[in-house]
Amino acid sequence: FRLDHGDWMPTPHNPQLFVAPSGPAIAGEANRTTIDASETIARSETTVEMRNESRPHETMASLAPQIATSPIVVASRGDVRGEEHRAAASSAPASTATKASEAIAPRPAWEVDDFRWPTLTTELLLSQGTIFDRLLKALRERNDSAKVLGVTGSRSGDGRSTLAICLARWSASQGHRTLLVDGDLLRGSLAFAAGVDFDRGWSDLEGQGLPVGEGLIRSAATPLTLLPLDPRRLDEGEYHRSARRLDTLLAELRPHFDWIVVDSGTAEELARFHLDAIPSLDAAVVVRNLQVTTPQELEAAQRHLVGIGIRQLAVAENFGRRKAG
Repeated sequence: FRLDHGDWMPTPHNPQLFVAPSGPAIAGEANRTTIDASETIARSETTVEMRNESRPHETMASLAPQIATSPIVVASRGDVRGEEHRAAASSAPASTATKASEAIAPRPAWEVDDFRWPTLTTELLLSQGTIFDRLLKALRERNDSAKVLGVTGSRSGDGRSTLAICLARWSASQGHRTLLVDGDLLRGSLAFAAGVDFDRGWSDLEGQGLPVGEGLIRSAATPLTLLPLDPRRLDEGEYHRSARRLDTLLAELRPHFDWIVVDSGTAEELARFHLDAIPSLDAAVVVRNLQVTTPQELEAAQRHLVGIGIRQLAVAENFGRRKAG
């Protein structure tokens, strides 16, 4: 499966919310449509207030069927209390066996009204959601048990984090229980992009003897949960061990989500940190910067991924040409 480049922009669903693109593009082959995306993520002016949800609680009663028309959606505390969340479980297309040990899902210790993602990602979802939908469906059609998707590339700055955020947000907007994981051990910044401050990321849990739920931050507005990382807390010698730890966490969390999207760092880093282990990824999307990434570099990235056991690959071409005017 391949996402190819097109050089025209379709009419956005909501022109008032769409900013005319001036940067890169991720394109879809079938309809020859492009998506504006950038790796550069501007931080929100204010961070989202997080509530400690360690005590037992109920999940939200319902979810909005459409993506919010604002990048910042604040739900009151009363809006997210009620009957058990049911939409995602009934619509999940993946077929997986549920074991007794998998029946109890990790309970997120933290909750926010909603994440404050960069405005760009909201614009992309409103105008280009069908591209994300087609990609996820194509991956699932090839492997009906696929759940864990890594987003990678040849270098930093190619739009990898933006694509990961968009895929996760789109999945959640369709009612799927979705987990977005920061797996970039060198540059992880998804919490920064979400506008949240956090006490601990997934790399801190083991040393403190804490369950994975203590690192999870869930949104009250959509079935989207974030597992953040602070790469500043990692030493260079810990990368291999941290990669194995993340694989263990992904295996633990897998039964409880319909999609897990991992911002995985570059393909070379992913391979280097998994010299002695296979990553817990069912598929990977390789983001290619059309302006600088050569065919040889793309092939090298694909070889890195195949070499560590990832067989299902897609290519998202970014920073493509623009139609004049």
